[in-house]
Amino acid sequence: MEFALPVPADLGDWLALSSAVVTAVLGLYMMVVPRRALGLRNMDAEFIGLPASGIARARAGGFHVGLGLAAILLWQPLLFLALGAAWVFAAIGRLLSVFIDSPARGRNAVLLILEALLAFGAVAGPLSLI
Repeated sequence: MEFALPVPADLGDWLALSSAVVTAVLGLYMMVVPRRALGLRNMDAEFIGLPASGIARARAGGFHVGLGLAAILLWQPLLFLALGAAWVFAAIGRLLSVFIDSPARGRNAVLLILEALLAFGAVAGPLSLI
């Protein structure tokens, strides 16, 4: 299998590529500045110590960078479907948070929409939705 930077052929491919790029960029941001990234998620910076930074860099950052770059560089429909499935389950977790964690309902609703759009974008090309 070769690594290549493909040129998207249609709108569905552009959406899938965009979703993968956003995923990789969000993961890179989490890897480089985890305290600031966690602070944007309303996590108190005073309680975010080195163990939390390591977890954020590895699980949140590294995972997103790896999945996003794999989808971009390998350009396989199943990788975009896996990316879409990951965003769907992130959106499901966010939806639970909207209903359970009422104080952060507004911010969670906005992030739910973003995660749903990233999920749709990732699967739009492979499933020929557009």
